[in-house]
Amino acid sequence: MAYRILGRTEPGERVIPSAARAAIRLKLLLILLLGGREAISQPPPVGTCWRPPNGIVALLTDYGEQDFYIGALKGAILTSCQTANIIDLTHQIPEYDVRRAAYALWDAAREFPDGTVFVAIVDPGVGTTRRALVLQSAKGNWFVGPDNGIFTVVEREMGPSAYREITNRDWMRSGPISATFHGRDIFGPAAGNLVCGDPFSDAGPVVKDPVRLELPIARVEGDRLIGEVLFADRYGNLQTNIPAGHLDSLGIALGETLRVAVAERSETAPFVRAYGDVPVGAILVFAASTDRIEIALNQASAADFFGAGGRSPVILRRGD
Repeated sequence: MAYRILGRTEPGERVIPSAARAAIRLKLLLILLLGGREAISQPPPVGTCWRPPNGIVALLTDYGEQDFYIGALKGAILTSCQTANIIDLTHQIPEYDVRRAAYALWDAAREFPDGTVFVAIVDPGVGTTRRALVLQSAKGNWFVGPDNGIFTVVEREMGPSAYREITNRDWMRSGPISATFHGRDIFGPAAGNLVCGDPFSDAGPVVKDPVRLELPIARVEGDRLIGEVLFADRYGNLQTNIPAGHLDSLGIALGETLRVAVAERSETAPFVRAYGDVPVGAILVFAASTDRIEIALNQASAADFFGAGGRSPVILRRGD
C-alpha cells in the first residue's frame, strides 16, 4: 500500500494523518536547510520554488486592532501549520484602500528573507466573484490574498512571478466557508499550507490575468518632476511616487533649493538628508527610506500644511 505525504491521493493510496504530515514536513525542511542547500545552485523556472519556506508568515490587513479578526486569522494559520512564526506588518491600512496596501506591502516585504509567506488582505470585494490568489515570486516568496490588485507593486518590483487561484478545498478551513471572512477561511489556511511545505502547484490552477492596479508613473518634463502623493503617514509626511533617482536626472544635489508644488500650494524647500537638517516647522524634501521622494515638515504635518493627501499632484523643480 502506497502512502502520500503531500498533494492529492491516487486510487489505492492512504493519506498520512495531518499531525504526522506536519512532523514529516518539518523534518524534511530541516534536512534541506542543514544539508541540502548545495543542491540548489541555479534559479528555477518561473513558478517553481527558489528557496524552501523559512517558517515566517507576515500579515498586512485593514482589520484594525479592536475586533477578533486578527486573532482568528492567526488561529487559522496555526491550525494548518503549528510551527508557523507569525509576524504583523500592519493592520492599520485605511479601510478598503487597496492602493495604499499595495505600496505598504512592497515597502515591508522587500526587507524579509527569501522563503517568507505574506498574507495581504484589504478586500472590499470579499464574497463576490473575485478570486483568491497565491503569487509566487522568482525568489520563492509567496503572497496570499484577494485578486484585486493588491500585489501590483510587489509583482512589478520583484520581477517574474506566477499566480495560482486557491481552489483546493484542502487548503481551506474545514467546515462552512464564510462569504465575508476569507482571511480566516481561505487565506490563513492557504498560508499555513505553504509555510509547512505544501507545493505551490497544489493551490489550484494557474492564473494568467490577475487584476493589476493602474498606478501613476512619475515623469520628467523639461526641468520639472511631475508625480503625486501616494499617502500621508501618521506624522503627516507626504510619500510621493517620485523615485529618488529622478532628482539626479535633473542634476539636483543635496543642499539645493526646490520649488515644491503640492495640491494647490507652492513653496520653496531645501533638498536635504533628514528632518533635523531644517528648523522645527520648516519644509524639507528628501529621499525617504522607501527610495521615493518625501515632502515633510520637521515635527509638523505636511499633509495639513499643503492640504494634501493620496493622489494630490506634486511638481518639483529648482527654486526660483
